[in-house]
Amino acid sequence: MCSYVMTVGISSAAIYSVFVPISIETGLTFGDLNAGTGYMFLLFGWGCLFWQPIALTYGRRGMMLFSLLGTVAINVWSAHAKSNGTWIATRLLIGFFGSPIESLSEVIIADVVCSPSKSV
Repeated sequence: MCSYVMTVGISSAAIYSVFVPISIETGLTFGDLNAGTGYMFLLFGWGCLFWQPIALTYGRRGMMLFSLLGTVAINVWSAHAKSNGTWIATRLLIGFFGSPIESLSEVIIADVVCSPSKSV
C-alpha cells in the first residue's frame, strides 16, 4: 500500500519541479501547466466519491491495482502531450484514476491496525 501511494502520488502530484523542461519541450505556458495540475487536484478529491464506494463493495486491492495501471498508462500518454487540451485531459484522467490515494489508503491502514490478530 505504501508503494502504491508513493508511486501514484509522486508520479502525478510532484510535477511542479519539472514545469520548466515540460514548458520548453511542449511549448505550453506555465499558466496552462498550472491549470492542468489544478484540475488534477480537483479530480483527486471528487474521484473519491466514485472509487471509495466501489472499493468498499468489491475490494480495495483490485481498486488499487486498477488505479495504478490507469495512472501508469495515462502518465505514458502525458509524455506525448503537446497541446493544452491534451495536457488538461491527461491531468483530469490522472486525477480521476489516482484519487484512491486520497481516501483508500486511510481505510487500508485502519484495516491493518484494527484487524484481529490470529494466534497459531
